[in-house]
Amino acid sequence: LVSKLTTTWEDPDSNAKSDEAHVPAFQWNIEDIASEDKLTNTVSLTKSSAAAGIEDIILCNRHVDMAFHSSMGDLHDASKLAAKEGSMPLVLEEGVLSLTVGREASDDEEDGSEED
Repeated sequence: LVSKLTTTWEDPDSNAKSDEAHVPAFQWNIEDIASEDKLTNTVSLTKSSAAAGIEDIILCNRHVDMAFHSSMGDLHDASKLAAKEGSMPLVLEEGVLSLTVGREASDDEEDGSEED
């Protein structure tokens, strides 16, 4: 999918607001965006005592801790396989991924700092 997309250099003398011949820098050129992936492999992740870590994300305007209870090596291996395939379904053993929903995110957190 990504290899079928092109990014052209935007003409610095072109004005997107007033130039009728303006061509945007990014163009979708995929003929069939709805075509299905050919998923030939599946990666299974199992729960490990050596957890890969926790990522703090904002989901639906709430702070969420996303904890990966699989080993970092297993996650890297899955990532490498998925990069070769383009897409790959993951089968997660119970407890491999946990989400802990926390406080509401506020507008003043844009700088990346958090206040409790």
